Amino acid sequence: MEKGLARRLLLAGRGLALTLVLAAAPLAAQLLINEVDADTPSIDALELVELYDGGAGNTSLSGLVLVFFNGALDSSYLALDLDSLSTDATGYFVAGNSGVAGVDILFANDTLQNGADAVALYIGDAVAFPNGTPLTTANLVDALVYDTSDSDDLGLLVLLNPGQPQVNENAHALSDVESNQRCPNGSGGARNTTTYSQLAPSPGGANACGAPPVVAAIHDVQGSGALSPLAGVNVTVSGIVTAVRSNAFFLQATDADADADPATSEAIFVFTGGAPPVAAAVGNEVDVTGIVSEFSPGADPQQPPVTEITAPSVALVSSGNPLPAPIVLDDEPTVGGVFDQLDRTGQVVTTTKRLWPQTERVKAAALAARITKDECYWGMAAAAANGLLRYLSTDVRGLWYDRLTSEGTFIREPAPASSFYHIVAAVAELSTSLDATEPK
Repeated sequence: MEKGLARRLLLAGRGLALTLVLAAAPLAAQLLINEVDADTPSIDALELVELYDGGAGNTSLSGLVLVFFNGALDSSYLALDLDSLSTDATGYFVAGNSGVAGVDILFANDTLQNGADAVALYIGDAVAFPNGTPLTTANLVDALVYDTSDSDDLGLLVLLNPGQPQVNENAHALSDVESNQRCPNGSGGARNTTTYSQLAPSPGGANACGAPPVVAAIHDVQGSGALSPLAGVNVTVSGIVTAVRSNAFFLQATDADADADPATSEAIFVFTGGAPPVAAAVGNEVDVTGIVSEFSPGADPQQPPVTEITAPSVALVSSGNPLPAPIVLDDEPTVGGVFDQLDRTGQVVTTTKRLWPQTERVKAAALAARITKDECYWGMAAAAANGLLRYLSTDVRGLWYDRLTSEGTFIREPAPASSFYHIVAAVAELSTSLDATEPK
């Protein structure tokens, strides 16, 4: 009994001494998980976890342990002691498979699970984390919760600071050749994940980050034309989540951030590909960083593109906010026309009215009248045709306008030749429907 008591006192004393030493030396606070590559080509022989000390170099890792957590059970499946090891002269340390360049400590191929899972750095020893150890934030230095297009694991997210997102290594559908990396290199802070990007792996060296994202208002991303002036640019926008779908959500600027230009939309579609992150809940104010893209469905390439943000990372700013004021649509002065785009909640995306939707309105009304034999649809077809005729009333016979502004004036610009097809198709449908419903 006395030996057992003595042994426990000895272990407690060693633990206290270790804690005091590490607390006195702020080395752990300087260390971050800087890069994680969980999904690699073929047999997963290039998995890695990179630590970075901010460039100090030769930082001792004694008294630290890397722990891998399985999202299925939210418990540990591997712990790597880092005693007697250190970062290199430039500040990097790499744990990984034998095929990883410059690896400092090895673990077996196909070990690092693809997600939703987590990697964490703790003050402590591997003996404190036998396989199956539950999640803990005690003595936690840093963590990354990641996936490859999987749903968020709410249990694992406790390893991060509140509101920090789970990071998708497959954001570009390239998880086998890209890793999760902090950009700018070493940025973001401990237990924060909003600065992670997906890039070609760079073990033991600075992350190959591009230019930092452009901070922009939603109306500046949307622009006043059919295409975003920032298409292809990595941007950060802010707003209130107004609706959530299975693979996307809608973001609208706060009333304070909205401009007075009716030609620019204050809302944008954020495409996540999989289930949106927990932070993207209705009423939450969030910062979204991602690539501005123009989407047209493959089944209808003639459809005007929808501006959206893809490969997003989402950071929570605040919760429980009232939704922005709805935009009231007035038929004047553009009476008789239809808007280009509504989002799935019925909100106008752009307030200009292109010729193409007017032709579709004519076709839909005429076809409905022919199929249903209901005279009310002919009234709709007549209104649609009158709206279309406004676009054909130009100074030069045989030409047409393409875009009507919310002020009721046409933009004088070259009109796309493809519009001629839509005009002919609308006239043809109107003619066919009239012939089919005329008394014989």
